[in-house]
Amino acid sequence: IVTTTVAVLFGQNYAKVVGFFKGEEVLTVATDETIVVALCAGVMLAFVLAVINKVTRMGLLSRMAERVTFVLIPPLLLIFLLWPEKILSLFGPQFEAGAPVLMVLTLGQFVNAATGPVGYLLNMCGFHRIEGRIAVVGAVMTAGLCFALIPFWGVLGAATANAMATAACNLLRVYYAQSRLGILMLPLPSRFWASRP
Repeated sequence: IVTTTVAVLFGQNYAKVVGFFKGEEVLTVATDETIVVALCAGVMLAFVLAVINKVTRMGLLSRMAERVTFVLIPPLLLIFLLWPEKILSLFGPQFEAGAPVLMVLTLGQFVNAATGPVGYLLNMCGFHRIEGRIAVVGAVMTAGLCFALIPFWGVLGAATANAMATAACNLLRVYYAQSRLGILMLPLPSRFWASRP
């Protein structure tokens, strides 16, 4: 609950932070890109949850969910990186200017997809305190990077802060899943975890 609350609060307030630094009202472009990327992540999460009902071993489940997510996300990544203006034009022509923001947020979410549901894994296996600490680190990192980057880059700075914090937090989660559970949550060939249970 804490993780989701922190993510929603920061995800919905980028435009306000940018407006504060610019001294004017800013379109909620960053929020719209976050919603588009979150919708794609939500679709993938629904698929992963469906797989949970069929697989019982946590290590196998985690690796399978991560592999499936990583296989299905690259086509979306390419679409969002090659045609961001087309995607944003679905919301109206005024949003096409947010194409660089969508591209940066997409890269951050690609790291999120590549690491699979590692945050859920830590929560389900009793490491919710570690997950909570990682969420706090992510919130502080996002806030700090926002204050550092927004004055120079505006909305693109907010997107960069989000992408960097998302990537860093997910890599921290991967580290803890590997060190505490022995489950490697990265799309690596099976020889890297062949000796794992």
